[in-house]
This record gives sequence, C-alpha cells and structure tokens, in this order.
Amino acid sequence: MKEIVKIKLIENSDHLTYSIVRHDNTDASKTLSEGESSFISFLYFYNLVFGSRTRSGLQENHII
Repeated sequence: MKEIVKIKLIENSDHLTYSIVRHDNTDASKTLSEGESSFISFLYFYNLVFGSRTRSGLQENHII
C-alpha cells in the first residue's frame, strides 16, 4: 500500500502568500509529485477567479 504524504500551506509573514511544506515543516516546493503540483495549480487558478490578493476584496470586473 502506498503511503499518503501530507502537505500543507503555511501563511507567510506578509499575510498574503503561502509556503508549501510537508508534515514535518520542510519545504515541499521542489519535491511535489505531478498530482500534487497539478492540484496546487488548480487551486491557484481557482483563487485567481474567485479570490483576492488584497484584504479589501475583488474588483467587480477582472479578466482571466
């Protein structure tokens, strides 16, 4: 049986960006599997569509 490797996002000190780390808090950005990388890419795109990089929120109109 394959072991499940856990990753998590940790909020950076700027409170707008995140770091990807393994369960032991080591950097995971260089060792992601293809599936993990694809899923994170999807989440990034989703956030571009529905999220905001500022605390004030989204502008009404934006281009994807």
